[in-house]
Amino acid sequence: QHMMNYKQLIIVLISLSMIFTSFGVAITHAQASSPGIIFVSTTGSNATGNGSVVSPYATISYAVSKAAPYSIIEVDPGIYYGTVNITKPVILESITLDPADTIIDAFNQTYGIEVFGMNSNGTEINGFTVEYADAQGIYVQNSFGVLVENNIVATNGLLPEPCRQEHNQR
Repeated sequence: QHMMNYKQLIIVLISLSMIFTSFGVAITHAQASSPGIIFVSTTGSNATGNGSVVSPYATISYAVSKAAPYSIIEVDPGIYYGTVNITKPVILESITLDPADTIIDAFNQTYGIEVFGMNSNGTEINGFTVEYADAQGIYVQNSFGVLVENNIVATNGLLPEPCRQEHNQR
């Protein structure tokens, strides 16, 4: 027997949704808030983007806030600043799955990625470099079944002053 994983199931559901939409079948509000694929790019916009491949969001945090549970968030290569707080189950992955390509710079933040609470059980994080957080690069609390793979977590913890000065000169 072959079992589909969540990612495959979501891709099938999105494909079916696109087929129905192209034949003029209306999508209700409940269907529009169901899991999907959301795109993020450094050239995107949180103000005018809609999370599609042609109109991506600019920040990972914003995409996570807009995502329905079990959505897939695909992140283009680039450097993204700040903390990503995850409080619902999502699949967060870089498009290339190469951690060297997609960096979360959490300078002056406690965490780079924080997965918090039972509502985020089953979250997956794949293909990022997470750096410069004051404490942990990736922090998981009160959650289980969280998959963290193929990431580089480096230069986190309280940075000595010379490193902070070097970072500020970027």
